[in-house]
Order: sequence, then structure tokens, then C-alpha cells
Amino acid sequence: MVFKEGRSEEDVQRIVNRNWKEFYEEIVLEIAAEVKSNFDMEQDAFGSGWTPLAESTIEWRLRYGYGESPILVNTGNLRDSIEVVADPTYPGSAEVESNVEYAEAVHQNRPFLDIPEKFLNFDKLMDSDKGQRIQSKIDDEIMELYE
Repeated sequence: MVFKEGRSEEDVQRIVNRNWKEFYEEIVLEIAAEVKSNFDMEQDAFGSGWTPLAESTIEWRLRYGYGESPILVNTGNLRDSIEVVADPTYPGSAEVESNVEYAEAVHQNRPFLDIPEKFLNFDKLMDSDKGQRIQSKIDDEIMELYE
């Protein structure tokens, strides 16, 4: 196959890079939404429920107007501060972060900030409908470069 006039391998690389960047951005948004939903569902990234609050904790929460649930949510600052940072140049890289001071110190041994398991297997992501769709889009755009 021969490139159309004015087209080159650089155009192919631009198409691939642009589409994969969009793919990773979508995945990162999905990860962030799922991590935040763990607070509402009171479970970790692997679907295990959190340990119920101690009676003394429930009493404290009620005394200060926070209610009995959800676990780990008083003001919502921690949940709302969750961000997922990914490097699209390194497939599969993503890190869940929070800028709330106490997030790491208080919750470092709780897996609510882990990346959900379904996002950890890159091959499965690629085999998913979303992965197949992006690969098909890339293939179609690249074919347009050739005569």
C-alpha cells in the first residue's frame, strides 16, 4: 500500500496517539467515578464491604450531625477530592490520588483508593467493546491515508 500524496508514517502515528489518548482519558474518568462510588456503596475496589462502624463511632457521628452512614463520609471532602492521574504514553498507568491532608495518613491501609480490579487487566480492556471500538476507529482512519 502506498500513502496518498502528502501523507506519511507520521500521520499514522498522530492518529494512533490521538485516539489512544482519548481512550485513556475515558478510562480515567470511569476509574474516578467507580472509586468515588465505592464511598456510597461502602466497599473497596474489589467489591468487599467495609467493616461496619463501631457503636462508639456511630454515637459520635450522630452527636455531631453526620448520621450513621455512609462509612468514611462526614463532610464528603475526601470522596470529592479523588482524582485519577494517568500517563497516556504508558499504557495502563493510572494512580488514584487525593489532595486532602489526612487521606494518606489515616486511610493508607484501606483499599478504597485502589484502582478497581476490572481496570487492571490491559488485555481485557483492549478486548472490551470500548477497546475494540477504538482499535476499529484507528484502523479506519489509517486506511484513509492510503491510496
